[in-house]
Amino acid sequence: MHILRLANPENVVGIGVHLPDDMTEVMKTAILNSLLRAKKWARIVVVCPYNSENMFKRFETITSDNPAKELVKMIDNEIEGGVRGNLSANKTLSALRRRGINVRRGVILERAINHSILGLVPVGIDEGQGVDEKVELGLRIAKLLS
Repeated sequence: MHILRLANPENVVGIGVHLPDDMTEVMKTAILNSLLRAKKWARIVVVCPYNSENMFKRFETITSDNPAKELVKMIDNEIEGGVRGNLSANKTLSALRRRGINVRRGVILERAINHSILGLVPVGIDEGQGVDEKVELGLRIAKLLS
C-alpha cells in the first residue's frame, strides 16, 4: 500500500500545536510551513492554546486552554484523524484514556531504499499486557497497511 492513497482533501485532520514562549522563530516557521504542506493531503484544523491563534490565520483554528483534551474530544464527530503534534504526550494520552479509548500505538515507517511501508509496534512500554496483545497489535497494524 502506498500511503498517498489515503490522502483526501475532504478528510478533516486535527493537528495539535503548542508554541511555547521560548520557541525560536525558525521553529515556528518550520511548523507553519509543515502545516501549509499538509493542506494538500487533508483539510487541516489547528488545535492550539488561546495565545497562539494569530499565527494560524490561514487555517481553521480551534483554541482551548487544554488543546490536548479538545483534540481528543474532536475524535467523536469532527475529524477523521488526529495528530498530537507537539502537544504533551502525557496530557493527550490521559485525555484519550479518560474518554474510554484503549490506547494502542504503532508507527508507520517508509523504507528509504524502496519506499515500501512497514508497521512497527509497540511504540511504548505500556502497549499490550503480554506477548499475545503485542502480537495482536502487530497484526492490526499489518491489516491497516494492507
